[in-house]
Amino acid sequence: MFSNKSNCARLSIFSLGFACGITKGLYMILLTWASTSGMAMSQMAQYQHAYGLTAIIMGIIYGFIFGAVIAFFYNLCLCCPFCKKK
Repeated sequence: MFSNKSNCARLSIFSLGFACGITKGLYMILLTWASTSGMAMSQMAQYQHAYGLTAIIMGIIYGFIFGAVIAFFYNLCLCCPFCKKK
């Protein structure tokens, strides 16, 4: 998960994105499974506009994008040569 090309511990953008994508996908599986009752389904419709397999795929994609963006900005802030104290 860490690639250490310099003195700072950088996050792998792909690895964090993949982990967040899988986590979000599992969350969507559990949410879809738990929303089999009518009341839970109407509550889920307020936040997610897709159900079933579409929601799982969208969750994986959104989770991957979120994780990749977080890792990118983490690496940018951590290893910025202008931000390091001399």
